[in-house]
Amino acid sequence: MRIVLVLLSVFILAFSQKAERDPLLVGRWMMLFTKDASGEIVKDEFYGKKYIESYTKDGKYILDPQFLRDVMKRIISFHIGHLYI
Repeated sequence: MRIVLVLLSVFILAFSQKAERDPLLVGRWMMLFTKDASGEIVKDEFYGKKYIESYTKDGKYILDPQFLRDVMKRIISFHIGHLYI
């Protein structure tokens, strides 16, 4: 019985919390570069483009449309380049 009460209280606490971001994270951020698993800066076609990403108070993550455009160009050129004719 105690296990059921503990699980029930954990579920109630987990689902009753608001989905908000840390106030220090909320706002607009400029993406300057990315790092790989070893901590080295990755210098690819996205390096130095200064894309803007935004975090809202209600937990939404908004990407820069220019970043999405550049990623789509990369995907399309990859698929066209690998066609067997």
